[in-house]
Amino acid sequence: MRKLVAVISFGLFGFAGLAQASLIGDTVTAEVQFGGVTAQGPANALVVDPGVEFDFGNVDIDVFDASASFFNILGGSVTLDETYLLTDLDWVGQAGEIVGVLSSSFGGLSIAPVIVTGPHSLSVTLPGSTFVGSGAFVNVALDVVHVPEPASLALLGLGLAALGFSRRKKPH
Repeated sequence: MRKLVAVISFGLFGFAGLAQASLIGDTVTAEVQFGGVTAQGPANALVVDPGVEFDFGNVDIDVFDASASFFNILGGSVTLDETYLLTDLDWVGQAGEIVGVLSSSFGGLSIAPVIVTGPHSLSVTLPGSTFVGSGAFVNVALDVVHVPEPASLALLGLGLAALGFSRRKKPH
């Protein structure tokens, strides 16, 4: 009986940590602002991989599991002075909150600092940026703190309780 309880407790303990957080499968909202006024959007899109979620003419936005890529698919030179807002970045699989930006890489254009505007949103500004050709891009990787869901915590608690009961000594 003790072995059965120990196996069940380890199974519950292991199952509680298996959730993988991702933006894939989430519905995200994007908006383009020019001079502080909404120029395009807000638009909603379901995050799929691979696939571009938003097409704002000069710039396409592709959202991945924990990052977003802004790129120009048009040839030639395009000058922008726009702010792109991504909101409703809710994690599928495990709750999480954006606490910062891990990295931003630039393919030949300038970018203002990426601003985390809330636990589920961010702002990317391309101040007077010039895309040259179709290879320029901005990649934003997100630093996310994952918040355990109540069900995962309950499973963890059951697993620890079962482990504790299995270790109790019984009087002979």
